[in-house]
Amino acid sequence: MNRSCASRITFFLLWGLFVSVSAWAEVVDRVVAKVNDEIITLYELNETVKPLIQRFQGQSLGPEEKQAILGIKSKILGSMVEDRLLAAEGKRLGIEITDAEVKNEVRSFKRKNGLTDKELEEQLRLQGMTVQQFENKMRRDILNHRLLGFMVQRKVVITEEEMQAYYDGHTAEFSEEKMVTLRIIVLDSPAKAAELVRVLRAGDMKFVDAVERYSQGPGADNGGLMGPVSWKDLGQEWKDVLSTMNPGQVSDHFYVGENVAVIELVEITSGEPRPFDEVRDEIREALYRPRLEARFGEYMEGLKSKAVIEVLL
Repeated sequence: MNRSCASRITFFLLWGLFVSVSAWAEVVDRVVAKVNDEIITLYELNETVKPLIQRFQGQSLGPEEKQAILGIKSKILGSMVEDRLLAAEGKRLGIEITDAEVKNEVRSFKRKNGLTDKELEEQLRLQGMTVQQFENKMRRDILNHRLLGFMVQRKVVITEEEMQAYYDGHTAEFSEEKMVTLRIIVLDSPAKAAELVRVLRAGDMKFVDAVERYSQGPGADNGGLMGPVSWKDLGQEWKDVLSTMNPGQVSDHFYVGENVAVIELVEITSGEPRPFDEVRDEIREALYRPRLEARFGEYMEGLKSKAVIEVLL
């Protein structure tokens, strides 16, 4: 899955983790935004995360959680508004994404990640998505990529001097196969996870024992052991957690899909720096992406300035 798709999926998950089902049951559908001659309904917002909401049946939310929900809803709605604008722009430019292209993209994703159809469905289920929702997001990502190429990418330039300077300042980033071995505990409650972190850090329980007793995730029968795993294959949320840890340390809890995880870093190893020519494309991507995002932001602001947008959330 490309980064754009992954970051968008993560966004939907964050909302679902905060919303209570009791709130869902009380909401009457209404228009929450107008984009030119199109509308976005509250039902569309809620339906996207409905699979995640069900697990919070009967739970109540405090003022801070309710405020967080409002903030996240607002961000999600902004993303949906942008999707509508991009779809309209793609239509104006005659850009069409066929079903065959979407299927090919899904096949490529499964091949790169070594997933069968059944395994993909299970991974999506854990993240609160259906295959159809995943394909719809793939379609939007393909469209966005083409719009970027058509209107944005040609305006972003990276020089050889910039790439060499980046390489000289980030040699550790381009080491031979940085590998990570860890143990993981998967829980269904952030409160349980926070308490377990306290117990583990106090030394009142061994991590492997906690895995056997509490974990609801993979590897519960072998102490939650994962790896060695290549650093480049880890999601950004995992990298953010692991980059601050030393072997033997226990992390704070963090969200993995609809669940909560706690990890213990077992080992992390780095190889020798790879030659510049070997990592040239990676360096270009590292420099290119933030500039592309900035240019895309300018492009999106231009679309918004020409559109009639009314947010009613």
